[in-house]
Amino acid sequence: IYDQIFSFNKGIAKVVKDKKQGLIYMDGKVIAEPIYDQIFSFNKGIAKVVKDGKHGLINMDGKVIL
Repeated sequence: IYDQIFSFNKGIAKVVKDKKQGLIYMDGKVIAEPIYDQIFSFNKGIAKVVKDGKHGLINMDGKVIL
């Protein structure tokens, strides 16, 4: 269902669909739908995301926290 799946790192993989990035767990559960232009690696449970030129942060549940 994805155009690309990157390697899993600590049980999480970046996925790409229609040029947008998201995240999934190894069991296939979606952490973040592929709606982001870019997702950076998690650091202490937080990942930087970019969407429509705006920067934000998400947690390991995919919830936007900033």
